[in-house]
Amino acid sequence: MQSKPWFSYNDYLQKRFGEKVYKVTVSAGFTCPTRDGKRGSDGCAFCDEHGSGSFFSAGQGTAAIRDQIVQAIPAIRQRFNANKFLAYFQSFTNTYAPVKYLQEVYDGAIGIPDVVGMAVGTRPDCIAEPVLNLLDRYAVGGQYVSLELGLQSLRDDALNFYTRGHTAEEGVDGIRRALKHKNLAVCVHLMFGAPGDNLQTAIDAAQTMNDLGVHGVKLHQLMILKNTGLATRYAREPWPLFTLEQYNELACAFLENLDPNIYVERTHALATHPEDLVAPDWASKRWEPFNDLVRRLTKAAETRPSQFGSRDLSRIQ
Repeated sequence: MQSKPWFSYNDYLQKRFGEKVYKVTVSAGFTCPTRDGKRGSDGCAFCDEHGSGSFFSAGQGTAAIRDQIVQAIPAIRQRFNANKFLAYFQSFTNTYAPVKYLQEVYDGAIGIPDVVGMAVGTRPDCIAEPVLNLLDRYAVGGQYVSLELGLQSLRDDALNFYTRGHTAEEGVDGIRRALKHKNLAVCVHLMFGAPGDNLQTAIDAAQTMNDLGVHGVKLHQLMILKNTGLATRYAREPWPLFTLEQYNELACAFLENLDPNIYVERTHALATHPEDLVAPDWASKRWEPFNDLVRRLTKAAETRPSQFGSRDLSRIQ
């Protein structure tokens, strides 16, 4: 049964595996092209020292991937009564290394009891064909492989604002190349909140995801965290940030225009270290942003019929 007014990732995984599946975050010591000098040295403007939320694995980069997973599972199993897990390579750019090293890292997530696959977070400009072929081989071998691509925006001026180091065209090209590997699940991360983002930005983004045929999307609002490039800029010359109402209006427009067969992994980011949050203050609230979006979409559905047909869950293998 659908638990939200959109096709959630939880619903997708429940259909695919017959029960809930939980992510186990691991760190493999990767860096990024915006940190090592290839496309910059200070990182993306929004990225903090925790690597976009990977604080759970901070300080564990030297541990074997297998050990990290085995050590983390018991607590997750006990807390959530969980039986199935995904190894989640989240910190920084998890395809940004020689293929030989990538294979050593990914092999650490294979063959562990109750681990049914892996989710690999990376940038769409860091997935060369040998890397995609490697990930595809794991999927062909029976592992579920989700490739999470941080596109962030389809607007070049927004990508420049974020100091991403790649263009929208490069990002879309990476997504297209990934989607050619039919065994991979491709999820695209999008961020709303850069100057110039508006309702049309959200609608255009949804339509582009539909046209590309991605499997999933992950949304988040722009957050300004301490010790980031954005924090330095914001302290010098603040600019208007989205209120909760403004962000949810965009998220609602995006979701209303998204193909219902595309799963939604996340709708908001949570500042899990509130002491590091500069703005907006609502980003530290766990349920209020989510509940407000659910109310908006539920109300909209009562007055505006979807432009799409019914969801086809038979496509999930």
